[in-house]
Amino acid sequence: MDDEIVFEFVGQVTNFAATPSAPLGTSKQYGYLTTVRGIDNVFSGSPHNETTAVLTFFNSFDMQATYAFTRRYSVSVTAPIVHGSVSSFRDHENDGIHRHTMTAAGVGDLRVVGNVWLFDPKQHHEGNISLSLGIKTPSGNSDARDTAYRPTGPAVIPVDIAIQPGDSGWGTVLEGVAFRKVSSRMYGYAAGFYLFNPREKNTRAVTTVPVYGQYRPLSVPDQYLRRVGLNYAVAPRKGLSVSLGGRVDGIPVRDVFGGSDGFRRPGMAVYLEPGVTLLHKANTFSVFVPVATYRNRERNTYDYEFGGHGPGAFANFVVIASVTRRF
Repeated sequence: MDDEIVFEFVGQVTNFAATPSAPLGTSKQYGYLTTVRGIDNVFSGSPHNETTAVLTFFNSFDMQATYAFTRRYSVSVTAPIVHGSVSSFRDHENDGIHRHTMTAAGVGDLRVVGNVWLFDPKQHHEGNISLSLGIKTPSGNSDARDTAYRPTGPAVIPVDIAIQPGDSGWGTVLEGVAFRKVSSRMYGYAAGFYLFNPREKNTRAVTTVPVYGQYRPLSVPDQYLRRVGLNYAVAPRKGLSVSLGGRVDGIPVRDVFGGSDGFRRPGMAVYLEPGVTLLHKANTFSVFVPVATYRNRERNTYDYEFGGHGPGAFANFVVIASVTRRF
């Protein structure tokens, strides 16, 4: 039979400090198994500001199933299960002494995408391009709440936008992956992801603290990811390879479609991304460790309106460990 019908299952766990706005796990990991640890890093623009001690952690277990109808055409469904926490003084009467941690957990925003290889993989081993188009559903809770301690007493309020499981919007997912053989054991690769979120605001949840004098509705921002690098087969017969590349994760200041008001933390993080991959029969194991080299929290629409520049938290590094099973 010329066309191979394949089912793949991928699990991904991610634990990291969230990027400028929404959690990365909602859209950007291509469905691998990831585990990451984040550290307190607060930025206004690109300079590091250590005076705001907000600790943000985000964990995601992404389950992805891919069904290949033929060698070229397939469909993938990704369901993230997320857990996030934000520890700060502001949520414990802002006394500068006692910390309080607010958490959120649940199913994130489900994604369904169709994939196509532009060329027959059986005949194009040395280079190919894959394109994907799909939807992101508002299946995650976009109004997760927890208890904060204010001078007036305990209050159940929406958690920070960085750990909300969902963003409340339907979105369009556009992805592309390309590779090319450059030597007997080396391949170059490039990948890109963009989530178009036309909905402007999450009207169910607001900021945890006033922003420029008011509690602001949360934005439903676009998101993007870019990767480029080289993969080298260290032991081809054993299926062992290593890779080194660059990675950019970001939230734009303004969306491509729809409005851009509402509170968001736009910006970008640039990473150096080493990795190792092992193929064994129907299984693929990989570990990637993106290490941040540049981070910039850009101004959002409220910052431009009122002349300020709010902070944003970024991870020092991310550990992405994936397991794929092919049936």
